[in-house]
Amino acid sequence: MVARAASIPKAPRSKLDFQESYLRAVLGFIGITNVHVVRVEGVAMGEEALKNAMASAKAQSEEVVREFA
Repeated sequence: MVARAASIPKAPRSKLDFQESYLRAVLGFIGITNVHVVRVEGVAMGEEALKNAMASAKAQSEEVVREFA
C-alpha cells in the first residue's frame, strides 16, 4: 500500500512517482515479484477526500483479495 497526501495526475505520474518503482525494485531484489499496489491518494485534501481515498483503497484491496481467492 502506498499513501500520498495529494493525488498525482496520471500523465506525468511516471516522472513524479518514484515511490512505487522504488518499492518494486527493492522487493524484486529480495525475490518478491508478484506485487499488487493499493494507492491511497489525496488524504491531506480534506475530510471528504480522505473518506473517498479510504473507500477507494478498500475497494482496491478487495479486488486484490479476489484475485488470490
